[in-house]
Amino acid sequence: RMIPAPRLSFLIPGLMGCLVFLAGPALGQEPPPTEIPHPLDEMAQETVFESPTRIEGRLLTFDTYDEAIWIEWTRVYNGVRWLYPPQGTQLLIYPRDKTMMDFFRALQPGAVLGMTIQRGQDGKRRVLELEGT
Repeated sequence: RMIPAPRLSFLIPGLMGCLVFLAGPALGQEPPPTEIPHPLDEMAQETVFESPTRIEGRLLTFDTYDEAIWIEWTRVYNGVRWLYPPQGTQLLIYPRDKTMMDFFRALQPGAVLGMTIQRGQDGKRRVLELEGT
């Protein structure tokens, strides 16, 4: 004589209820962010230079065509702390006037410059003031 197989149809509604019960708290939570902020996002904000910004860099060379200097950007002050751009980041910086460019020309490549810069209406990063001079 064969033993009849048990009926599982009564288990299905019970299992579905358990799944809804267990998943309920997770359904009410906010989903995890799809975009995780990149560590350099704060640094990217600092490169806009819309307001006066303190930076430090090493003089690399002179741009005689534009009457400007190239620096290796070493750090920027965000108003709270110093941030460090990726090593080797270079910026083209324009002096505020001819006298300042003469000052730059007297420097040797590698000289460390502390300055406050801001992007002008012409889109160029201009030195507003030099620190320590």
